Amino acid sequence: FPVTFRCITFHPQEKYFPVSADFMLKNSTVKDFTDNKEIIHPTNRDLYNLSQKHNFTPLGDGQIVMSIDKLIYKGEIPISNVPIYAIRRTVNNMIYLTYIILFSYNGAYDILGVKEAGQHPGDLEHYTVELDMNENLQRVFFAAHGNLDGKTVNASDVRFENGRIVVYSALNGH
Repeated sequence: FPVTFRCITFHPQEKYFPVSADFMLKNSTVKDFTDNKEIIHPTNRDLYNLSQKHNFTPLGDGQIVMSIDKLIYKGEIPISNVPIYAIRRTVNNMIYLTYIILFSYNGAYDILGVKEAGQHPGDLEHYTVELDMNENLQRVFFAAHGNLDGKTVNASDVRFENGRIVVYSALNGH
């Protein structure tokens, strides 16, 4: 049977489930290679201070690295305690609700039965609901690998169960 997490349905063979940001941080280490300092079990405040130290400027690849303990790759138990984060924005008379799900690991996917690829620690997934100013559903964007890939579905084609939008999570790829 597929696992349903609030409004997301996972593949029956899924091994990697969501985590809260706090859970992931408690099981991580952040290394700042610009000054060779390490923060074990960082807090949100530690991450903010680190960003502030670098003037909130994006750094080069590998200058700050977060290592996630492999013991939490399977996700946080019980899954019912894991939050789905949300952001509300209003742009050009439209309301956008972005729902964000955090994973400590993204499993490999099979390429033509020849090779596995795509596995990596730390995975952030999301979907965005577009509403008009009267809060009528217009479209839903189901993301894949950030904002560039994914699929936008018109309201008339969105599936619902018990008044909730149906969201499926791809096996290992979320």
